[in-house]
Amino acid sequence: MHYSILATNGKFRPFSYHASKNLAEYGNGSVPEYELENIKVPIFLLSGEKDGFTHKELMDKLKSRLKGASVNWRTVGNTNFLHLDFFVAKNLRKLVFEPVLNYLRNPYSIVESPRKPKN
Repeated sequence: MHYSILATNGKFRPFSYHASKNLAEYGNGSVPEYELENIKVPIFLLSGEKDGFTHKELMDKLKSRLKGASVNWRTVGNTNFLHLDFFVAKNLRKLVFEPVLNYLRNPYSIVESPRKPKN
């Protein structure tokens, strides 16, 4: 999830060019914030338990802005899962892809956490 990277200054908004390009792209010299309150579709948020980019406070802030949406947030079923693991983990199918696909098939269902792997 890249909301966390974009929201480091407290604002979630598109890329900022220079003022003249922003004016051409956005109709304003400064970049407008996304109006997250206007989102009305179900949303599935997935983060790693040790993901430094998506800590609980940031996820709670995002959820509070998504007032019109049904939000389902969970952590990956592995206590050592980091942000980079979303790209390189060997068990992505089980921990990430399957829960996301299950949610896409039925967004109003409760997505259960997978069982924790045995060590």
